[in-house]
Amino acid sequence: MTRPVRLIDSGRRPTTWQLAASAALVERHRQGESADTLRFQEFPPAAILGRHQALAQEIEVGWCQDRGVEIARRITGGGAIVMGPGILGWELILPAAWFGHDLGRAVREICAALAGGLARLGIDARFRPRNDIEVAGRKISGTGGYVDGRSLLFQGTVLCALDRTLLRQALRWPAAKLARHDAATIDARITDLATLLARPVELAEARAAVCDGFRAGLGLTFEPAALTSEELALTERLLAEEIGAAAFIQGDDLPAGARTLHARHAAAGAGLEALIRLRPGDAAIIERALIQGDFFVTPPRVIADLEAALQDLPLAEAPAAAAAVFAAAEARCLGCTPADFAALLAAVGPSREGKDR
Repeated sequence: MTRPVRLIDSGRRPTTWQLAASAALVERHRQGESADTLRFQEFPPAAILGRHQALAQEIEVGWCQDRGVEIARRITGGGAIVMGPGILGWELILPAAWFGHDLGRAVREICAALAGGLARLGIDARFRPRNDIEVAGRKISGTGGYVDGRSLLFQGTVLCALDRTLLRQALRWPAAKLARHDAATIDARITDLATLLARPVELAEARAAVCDGFRAGLGLTFEPAALTSEELALTERLLAEEIGAAAFIQGDDLPAGARTLHARHAAAGAGLEALIRLRPGDAAIIERALIQGDFFVTPPRVIADLEAALQDLPLAEAPAAAAAVFAAAEARCLGCTPADFAALLAAVGPSREGKDR
């Protein structure tokens, strides 16, 4: 079976514009107003946070600001990444029904197709759960996405020529993050096509390989197109009101203090963190909660729903509340499970006054 989709190349644009366009496309697709799409993107040097990550923990903000590296936050989960002229960005906006509304299945099928396309360049590209394409254990593509209603948004990169200084300096690299991938150093974890093939690889060559992979592995056929005027208008609105706003990029935080509690939990393929501020008094009632980490969860609103459900609850009821919110939303996770969020909240204890934040 063939599946026709639009093929859009947005070229090089500011980072926040590209991310706002992603949000606009999936919103209109979910409403039945935009067609199924494969979109390619190019970026200036940038450091991009996952939706649920804490800026200060993941990005070397001062280094980026001094060098004009854009800092942005995307609408999908997962870990912080760098983008730049030698990295191809791509995204699929497709009916979630094609994958049974199952994010895990979508990851497996899309990543297998992508690996097949990249292998045509002459490398032994393979999908490695949770969401990477690797060659001999070294990452050349990261992916991530979510299911929301009728729509799947799934994004990824292809590392053609990596700026290693940007990679090393713009992001913070805790040892625990590398250890999850059995790597001791960044260079042991990440490589690029130019290194593997010992020759320059243009983004156009990578685009063709991605299309080949999705054509063969997913049955997609491509019809060149451009963003519609309605999609462009929504992109500009979301850019101004959310994606490009300093408050969205900065994200939420709870300063350490006597009534701020903290926990971290290591899931099989993700790191989770909870910050809980209690109301004054001895009853241990939650005033505010933040759930952070490099996880993927669908539907994407479930974390905001959980944070809202925890407000005004006794702390002891937090794990049960997490289980109830995830069950009611029929939430699915990648790299972790709903039980990991309950375990995270069960482990909440006194703040370490910023020592590990």
